[in-house]
Amino acid sequence: MLNNKFILKYKEYCFETFIKNLIVGSILNLFIVPIYFLQFHTKLKYFNIYFLITLIFSSFIYIYFYYTHKKNKKITYFLGIILIFLPNIFFNFLIFFNFENNLKTNYNLFHTIIFIFFFQFVFSISLNYFLILLITIIPFYINLVLLILYNKVNTNHFYTLIFPILLSIIFSIIAFFYKKQDKTFFITKLTLMNKTKELEKEIEKKVILQNILEKETLYDSLTTAYNRKALFRIFDKLMLELDSDDYISFNFLDIDNLKKVNDLKGHNNGDKLIKEFVRIISSEIRNSDYIFRIGGDEFVLIITKCTINTHNLILERISNICKDNNIHFSIGSVIKQLKHIKNLNEILKESDNLMYQDKRNNRKKY
Repeated sequence: MLNNKFILKYKEYCFETFIKNLIVGSILNLFIVPIYFLQFHTKLKYFNIYFLITLIFSSFIYIYFYYTHKKNKKITYFLGIILIFLPNIFFNFLIFFNFENNLKTNYNLFHTIIFIFFFQFVFSISLNYFLILLITIIPFYINLVLLILYNKVNTNHFYTLIFPILLSIIFSIIAFFYKKQDKTFFITKLTLMNKTKELEKEIEKKVILQNILEKETLYDSLTTAYNRKALFRIFDKLMLELDSDDYISFNFLDIDNLKKVNDLKGHNNGDKLIKEFVRIISSEIRNSDYIFRIGGDEFVLIITKCTINTHNLILERISNICKDNNIHFSIGSVIKQLKHIKNLNEILKESDNLMYQDKRNNRKKY
């Protein structure tokens, strides 16, 4: 059983296919029908011109309305039906009032109708337009029977005139199997689309999971600051991105008396102190700067494209806010041009030594 969602999708697909096919069929008519007329109706040149103008006008009007009223299906269907009806009804009307015409005229008109039926039918079968075609083809069959009954058709030409009927039956059979294939194709296409969507969702889930894992491996779980692993990655990135003449500030920070806070007030209060410390630093640095937690109470602050004034200004702001929140820290700072930095471990060791000097001397080196 096909569910409603599938049926709606199939109808939408059929509608779009019908529009495309009908436009292609109409354009083919513009090129092929004139050739047919020139071959069989050379004596009816004024009629040919009139019909051709009508067909061209209606085809282009339809194409215009399709692109300007694409979302309005009622208008699109209505104009599509007119485009199918117009030449067929016109010819049937012409046959009905031309019983006195000779066989050649009627015979050529019949063939013209079938010719138009063929292209309109083949290029509009995606939406079961059998009913529309039956309505337009029934007058043709009635006219044919009337012509035979009233002896307006020579019996010698009966089989010649019955040929269009047989031809239309063949087209109907072709259309029926084409329709089944069209539906089979759509089911296959929809199945592939669903599988593609499932794969896309699976890939999206894996990307999200990978991002989560990446975040877990590069970020400190307590403070959401970068961790030690991220420090080395970001340093390598900065070495590639920044100019070799740029100055960069490495700051090794250590929260004072954190062990004392943990022992006297508990680890929860110690964690709160660490988080508040990171929050203060994060709020005062620029987007191009980085804060890392590399140990329990140890942090690294990198200030990029740094001058002495920028360095001092940022650290003074951080120090003042920390003092207001009763947070004290020791710091060791190294400012160097990128071209003079050999490796990260060397500059970390240098700033770490300065931090311990600051801790011993109980004063800040900035």
